[in-house]
Amino acid sequence: MNNYKATLDLARRARSAGLFAAIGTQRDGLGRADLGILEGTGPDAAKFLHGQVTNAVEALKTGEGNLNARATRTGALTRIFSLHYLPPASTEARPTSPIFWLILERDGVAGLKEDLNKFCFDDAQLAEASERYDWLLLQGPQAPEVAEGVFGELDGQAWDALPEYSARALNMPGLPPGVFVLARSLTGDAGFLLAIPRESEMLDLIRAHRDEKRPG
Repeated sequence: MNNYKATLDLARRARSAGLFAAIGTQRDGLGRADLGILEGTGPDAAKFLHGQVTNAVEALKTGEGNLNARATRTGALTRIFSLHYLPPASTEARPTSPIFWLILERDGVAGLKEDLNKFCFDDAQLAEASERYDWLLLQGPQAPEVAEGVFGELDGQAWDALPEYSARALNMPGLPPGVFVLARSLTGDAGFLLAIPRESEMLDLIRAHRDEKRPG
């Protein structure tokens, strides 16, 4: 009983304070929410995905997203994921075709890719991008306030005004290029996922700073 009460107390304090952590089982992550990325590109990516998933894709504008799913012909859901129409990584890096991210459990990406590839157009491509990014999770009632205090507004927009499932590029001095913010909650409170290019080694720098601050 004492352990149960202690666990509940820890959960209450964590929810009140929020959570900022690396997640997943890769690279010393938290061990929870091991997310993967299925990336759709090509001139016909929106048209292809629109015909294969349960929610609208072609109507999405750059930076928008939604909760989506893959279903069988009889209506049985096989995978649930969030879908995001990525904005350009920077004003200088304009993609030649749309880029869509499907975010789901890492161990489900390969199966979803195999399923969708059976129907894929020549002008739409699917690739797993899970190994190219590390994830930082910022969740909790004060997540928008904390994020804006650290990073400032996103393209002139307050963090608490970001629509659910929207995607924004995070460009600021000191950050590597290609960092994306996804407005997605994993806890029921306000929350964001930060996708950080693994080659930037930003996560390693954050860990090193954390270890320096720990009492000896």
